[in-house]
Amino acid sequence: FTKPILGYSFPEILANKQHDFINYVNSLNSVGSKINITPIEPNLISILKATPQALVNSLFRPSIFEITNPMMLMAAMENLLLLIAMVFSLVFISIKKTRNAWFLFCVSFVLILFTLSGITTPVLGALVRYKAPALPFLGIALLYLTNFEKLDKILRKFSLKA
Repeated sequence: FTKPILGYSFPEILANKQHDFINYVNSLNSVGSKINITPIEPNLISILKATPQALVNSLFRPSIFEITNPMMLMAAMENLLLLIAMVFSLVFISIKKTRNAWFLFCVSFVLILFTLSGITTPVLGALVRYKAPALPFLGIALLYLTNFEKLDKILRKFSLKA
């Protein structure tokens, strides 16, 4: 779908990158944090089918249940903190703020980078590094999404009872 416009087929490039990365990892003797990812075909449907798994891998892996070394522990703790921050932001959400251009940019950047990284990367260590540029944007989006007035009211309510 991009070849007539750009001269390059984006799905083909993405499928080739994934294929090359999987082949490279399979050629190595031991990769401690290798994960199985769904091989994609060079078409949009295949990419869309692989997107949910890619986002889950990027957002939540490595988890605290997959820790095999100290570096994975740090990455798992980072992912746990991100999960807590996402839940916190959704509990204290400010729906009105979701139409802001900066918020939409941050969310779009995170989704695109996490999806591309998750689709092409079969190694958790590499995935942690590749998603790093998006983490400040995710943090900004979560902070922007949080309704601190609502949070303040709840905290005051609990502090008065104590």
